[in-house]
Amino acid sequence: MTALRLGTRRSALATTQSGWVADRLREAGHDVEIVEITTEGDVSGELLTAIGGTG
Repeated sequence: MTALRLGTRRSALATTQSGWVADRLREAGHDVEIVEITTEGDVSGELLTAIGGTG
């Protein structure tokens, strides 16, 4: 069976939440691979408001 790939950011909250979801999927009999994703916002030092975004 091919593993499900579960994407998550690297923050403590995101990895905790995705770990919980992965555990539930494993309990249901699925193979799960957690894949860390880095977004442009994670590496950029610019404020969201400076690039025209809103929170």
